[in-house]
Amino acid sequence: MLLPLYGSLGPLGRKYGGAALWSGWSGLTHCWHLDELSGTRADSFGTAHLTDVNTVGYAAGKHNNAASFVAANSELLTNAAPVTTTMNGTLSFWAYIDPTHPNDYYFWYSEASALWVRGYTVAGALVYADTQMYDGAYPLAAANWWEISLSGWANIVATWTSGGALKVYANGVAGSVVGAVAAGGPVSNPAYGRTLGGSGANYMTGYMDATHIWDRGLSAAEVVALWNSGAGRFYPD
Repeated sequence: MLLPLYGSLGPLGRKYGGAALWSGWSGLTHCWHLDELSGTRADSFGTAHLTDVNTVGYAAGKHNNAASFVAANSELLTNAAPVTTTMNGTLSFWAYIDPTHPNDYYFWYSEASALWVRGYTVAGALVYADTQMYDGAYPLAAANWWEISLSGWANIVATWTSGGALKVYANGVAGSVVGAVAAGGPVSNPAYGRTLGGSGANYMTGYMDATHIWDRGLSAAEVVALWNSGAGRFYPD
């Protein structure tokens, strides 16, 4: 039987065909390629498959297909399971900014540690990216980037380490505001496409693709490698 070259892993962390896995995949806990046309989106690394709420569609993505969200339909993808196991972590995804969408919306939100990643658009360009950890009453840490001015596909990455820093990156470059994390927490119950319990204004219209989560904070060099000069890097490549 012939094994496919893509997506099958051989001994010692190598794909069949002999290519070694990128070292930055160490600590990966979940990967959602978001290639499905509708319904449940599979976790290709773990078991935290995403439930489709109100029929999230699909579109051509950064890498194969992407999940397509329409704010007016209150669409989102969600899961109730933990997605990190430590106090440290990284979230990376690709997003396509719809130029007709209202200004402020959430890409991704986790209820347990109240970690969110939010975008703000002007004239169809992403000009602000914000990530924050919140304990239900007070912000624990915040990081942001003003005047990014990105259109089309953008790679957004948030990294956090307990007792360290919360950072947000856009296309491999760190934002100017870095938050201090007194105590992070395992991330669970994520929602893609809006903030949990949010109003219709906080849903997004646009596309998300190739979401990865690690239980460690990636280094700045690894974030640059994920951006890969705009080509991206997608597990297990």
